[in-house]
Amino acid sequence: METLASQPWIGGGPRLQDAALNQWMDSNRLNEACVYRVDTLVSVLSAVRSGMGLAVLPCYLADGDSDIVQLTDPIPELEYGLWFLMHPDLRGVVRIHALMDFLTEAIRAQKQRLAGPLLP
Repeated sequence: METLASQPWIGGGPRLQDAALNQWMDSNRLNEACVYRVDTLVSVLSAVRSGMGLAVLPCYLADGDSDIVQLTDPIPELEYGLWFLMHPDLRGVVRIHALMDFLTEAIRAQKQRLAGPLLP
């Protein structure tokens, strides 16, 4: 991690509100290396593509970009669960239930892509 800490980093701005990421960056002394802060994951991706620095990105967002190189295995402290939320009044609606079933299976089919690959 020391080698990575010597590089310029892209960090989250105040509107990104990712406490786990902020804590992880603090504990690894990476906030000190931030040269740019942005408020959306798409902006983080854009800054990395532009060569502004290193960043933590979700695997599903960066894996498809051949210009971005994964430097570490996925970071367990930054894993998030995925939840589907709906208004309580819609729980009994058959078409909503069918949509949730479809989305659940579609997401499960992409589990490896979402979790990200381990490095060799």
